[in-house]
Formats: sequence, C-alpha cells, structure tokens
Amino acid sequence: MKPYQAVYKELVYLMYSSRLYGIQSQRNINIRNNATTIKISNTISYMFMILLSAFLSYFFKNPGIGFSYLAFAIFVYVISIGINVVYNASNYDLRTLLLSLPLDEKEATYAITRGIMDFFLLGLAISVIFPPIISFLLTHNVIVALQVLLEMIFGVAGAIAIMFYLGRKTKLGIVSSFARILPFVVYLLLFSIPGLFTGNVISHRLVLPIAYLPVFPFAFSNILSIPFSFIYTGIVVFLGFKSVMGFTAPRIESSKIEPYKIGIRGPVFSFISKDFKTITRVPQAGFLLSAPFITLMIAFFDRPAAVSYDIFLFSAGTVSLVVLEMRGFSLLLQIPGAVRDSFISKIVLSSAVYLITAFILLFFGQFLPAIAVFPAVVAGTEISLIISYRSILSGRGLRLTNPISYFIRLIEVIIIPLIAYALYFYYPIYSLVFSIISLASVTYISAKMLSKY
Repeated sequence: MKPYQAVYKELVYLMYSSRLYGIQSQRNINIRNNATTIKISNTISYMFMILLSAFLSYFFKNPGIGFSYLAFAIFVYVISIGINVVYNASNYDLRTLLLSLPLDEKEATYAITRGIMDFFLLGLAISVIFPPIISFLLTHNVIVALQVLLEMIFGVAGAIAIMFYLGRKTKLGIVSSFARILPFVVYLLLFSIPGLFTGNVISHRLVLPIAYLPVFPFAFSNILSIPFSFIYTGIVVFLGFKSVMGFTAPRIESSKIEPYKIGIRGPVFSFISKDFKTITRVPQAGFLLSAPFITLMIAFFDRPAAVSYDIFLFSAGTVSLVVLEMRGFSLLLQIPGAVRDSFISKIVLSSAVYLITAFILLFFGQFLPAIAVFPAVVAGTEISLIISYRSILSGRGLRLTNPISYFIRLIEVIIIPLIAYALYFYYPIYSLVFSIISLASVTYISAKMLSKY
C-alpha cells in the first residue's frame, strides 16, 4: 500500500467512526468498503449533476450558464465536506506520523495532499472532462467547449483553494477575520450568480446582456470573453496552487495569553455562549449563518420562493451543526446532562437564526408562511441533531463525506418543514397545527433519547 493510500484510508476511518469526536469506535469499520463507497457515490452524484447541467444547457441554449450549476454544486460539496477532511488531516498531525516512517518531508507532504484529494479526485476529473465534450455535441462550437472547460477548471481550482485555506485555518478552531467572512461571501456568490444569470437569460429571451461579460465571461463565446476567461481561470488556479502549498508547508503555531473573566451561569447558557462563539469561528457553520443574507437576496427577485429557499438553506446548514463540538463529545459524556444541554443550545441558536430570516421576510409579505412552518423547522433541526448525536455516540460517525448519505440526511431533515409549507397553500391553519404536532412529537422522542446520556 502506498503512503497516500494509507492516509486516505485513515481519513475515511476518521469520517466513518466517532474517533473524530474523541470517542472510540464501538464497531469494526470496513475501511475498504467505505473507501470504495465514497468513490462510487461521488461518481454517481457528479454524473447526475453533469446530466442536469447538460439539460439546463440545452434548455437555455447556453452551456456556460447550464454548467454554472455544476460548478456551483462542486463548490458547495467540496467546500462543505473538504474543510472537514483537511481539518482531520491537520488535527491528527499525520505529517509527524508519516515522518516517523522511512519517508522524507517531500514524500510525506505528497502523501497527505494526495490522500485528501482522493476524496474528490475522480468526481472532479469527470466534471472537467465531460462538460466540454457535451457542450461541443450540443453546439458544435469549439469556443463554447473551451469556455466550459475553463469554467470547470475555474470551479474546481476555486473550491480546492478555499478548501485547503479554510481547512488549515481551523486546525485549532481559531481563524482570522478574513477566514470568518470568506464562507459567507462564497455562499452568497454561489447562490446569487446562477440564479441571477438564469433570470436574466429568461427575461432577455435566452440572450445574456453583454454588460455581464466582465462578471461571468464563461457564458459568452466571443473574442472578448476568451481573454477574460483565461485570466480568471489562471488567477484561481494560481490561488489554488498557493493554498495547497500553504497547507503542506511546515508551520510554527504560536498562542498568546489573553485576559479572561470567570463567571457563574447556568449550563444551558454556558453552552449557548460557547456555541455562539464557535459558530462564528468555524467555517463549516458559514452556510447556516449566511441563510438570512441569501434569503434577503432571493426575496428581492422572487418573493414567493424565498420561504422555500430559506427552509432548504436552513435545513442544509443544521446538518453540520454537530461539528461545533468537534472532539468534545467524550467530555460531554463525563458531565451529567451535558449532552442534553448541548442539544438545547444548538436548537436555541439555530432557531434564532431562522427567526431573523422570518423577520426579514416580514418586509416582503412572507412573514406568515415563515412563522407557520417555524415549529416544523425546529422539529427538523431536532431530527438532524438526534441522528448526528446517536451516530457519534454509537461509534458510527457522521458519514457525511459520502454525498448520497448527505443527501439522505438532508431529506430526513427537510421533509417535515416541506410538508408544513405545502399545507400552508392548502389551508394555513392546517400547516400551523401540523407544525406544532410535529414539534411536540419530535421533542418528546428527543427527550426520551437524550435522557439516556
């Protein structure tokens, strides 16, 4: 077995067991099967997105816009999952372990980087190779195919750059102000660009205004767009290379002593304070915290769709809430009621974020449907946390590096809020009653499960 293969399988073990959270796995983890499953599910997921983007390219008569959704999916998946993978590679100091073997610094660095990239390599390769071929078959235009190729390279390199940058910045859970803001900016751009260009294509009868060329040159195929595309792609590839080199370079970490205060407060309030500080420092939480801003932006363009988008964004964000504990679960188990208090803290914080978005929707006439489904959204968050907590405490891990598992988890979380939202259009009071009953039922089940810890 080559060193990078051993690194990859060690990372798979961390992601598929609760060792990441400081808890010894209570079952045997079949590394070979799980590693194969990740690669197969990645391939299936990327092929599905390629086919969807191909359909959109045919519908819009513009592969540059159609495949922007594939670039969007690459960004979201690679950044969301990749940060955790890079964090694990840093947090467990695999470099020191590898250097204890007959490997030099260069070989150890290559093994770690290649081991991380093995999570995404096959899917990213498919995403770069197939879209240009499909674009050429749709348009019989070499320039359009070249533009799509550059667009895919742009998306892949950008995702890798951000993944390695934020992953190494969260090694100790402390990031700079820039690193805290970057996830919000990324998610805002990711949700705005495809929707903005799609809306303008439709409103202008499948022709994108030339004024957008400097912003998104990949959607054009003229003599001006090619230089812009090469420049943008070249810059992002350079940033990706710098980010990878920054991750692999030896670094000396220092810390400073800061004054602090000791106060007495209740356990739940202590967890809320801790989670609030952590949620602003962990890039994985950027998706949840960016939900109000994305909802505001969507509400300007499509008011009726703002609530459904908000439900989706919020549900997707709560799936990763458990990362706020990182390796603290073993400590939670030593304190009576700590697991329950941690659970309540995350419900309170996530509910506060959702209520902020509901207040924003008040100015767009969508406050009532947002509030009607609020109990259902809280129920969905409880389901997400209970599944995560049980998986970790039983030794199974989160398995979120598998895109199919992530998609299944998202369905489990979002199904109750979506039913409540659908009922609102039939009869609003039914939606509210269903939401309240769902919340009461899920809360009762959650309390019974948490009482064991």
